[in-house]
Amino acid sequence: MRFSRCTAVQLLVATLVAFVALTGCGRGSDSSIATGSPAASTSSGEATQEQGGVLAPTAPTTSLQPITVLQLPPQAVETLKRIRSGGPFPYKQDGVVFQNRERILPKQANGYYHEYTVKKPGESDRGPWRLVTGQDGAVFWTSDHYASFQEVVQP
Repeated sequence: MRFSRCTAVQLLVATLVAFVALTGCGRGSDSSIATGSPAASTSSGEATQEQGGVLAPTAPTTSLQPITVLQLPPQAVETLKRIRSGGPFPYKQDGVVFQNRERILPKQANGYYHEYTVKKPGESDRGPWRLVTGQDGAVFWTSDHYASFQEVVQP
């Protein structure tokens, strides 16, 4: 697949922005998602907890039902670890821009959200489980292929 120079630059910038947002610019250790590290602060001043490099609020920032990292299926925790380390991802669609067509997540500029497949046991294809990340470290979980979302928060 060939990209124009402009498209290649846009892809590189989007990848770097997502990497910085998801890794917290290298802060934290290689500890697992389920173990905590000190609180960090977002640009909005909300306290966040870095777990495995994925920043998520310690309290909900939206009106969506919260779910803690510890309540996620183990496959979702594994996907969060993959997001933190930059892959590898099992599906070519992982990391693509999530368009928020359902308008359930807070309205943001195009390119703000990215989606990742969470393999559901027993499914022969990608299945309905997804994690959607925001550029500010927000993480959202859907178990029903975008019909509803929960905001992932740190315990």
